[in-house]
Amino acid sequence: MPNPQSPSPSTTAAALRALAQPLRLRIFHALAAHEAATATVLAEELGQKVPLVSYHLGQLHRYGLAEEAPNARGDGRERWWQVRQSGLRFSDQDLTAEPGGEAAAKTLRQTLLARHIEILEGHLQTQTVHDPATESHSFSSDMTLRLTTEQLGDLHAEFTALLDRYSEQQAAPGDGERFVVLVHGIPYQP
Repeated sequence: MPNPQSPSPSTTAAALRALAQPLRLRIFHALAAHEAATATVLAEELGQKVPLVSYHLGQLHRYGLAEEAPNARGDGRERWWQVRQSGLRFSDQDLTAEPGGEAAAKTLRQTLLARHIEILEGHLQTQTVHDPATESHSFSSDMTLRLTTEQLGDLHAEFTALLDRYSEQQAAPGDGERFVVLVHGIPYQP
């Protein structure tokens, strides 16, 4: 199982550029939704060819975003993979000193925006197939705040701590459902 507290390898410009490839980002998200998975499992789930998914898993591994699952089940004919961290976190501050960091962050943000829209649209299309109790607790939030940069930093730290706490308390496999939490804290001009 990925360690939510481990240092994020995803804060390098090279890792962000690797994730900015749309199919690779979908594979990363699908892999994060599993304890461990093979290229075959992910290819079937995503409607892709196994060699293509295998290539992208190799790229995720190359940039420190995925690793071979240590206690993988199976007969040894296929590699089982897991993400190194169940989520993706980066900020402009993480990348300003690294050459190409700001451009990598901007490119990934564009890809993430498209992916987040895809996730939300998918939810709207399948809303009726979920348990009504689950749907009653699903939520969306949109708020415009006037904050100092220090306050925004504090808000980010509090969100991170809250998400880490829930990450550590996840339900056991077979209990509960997978949920995605999408959080952005960005300047806004109407």
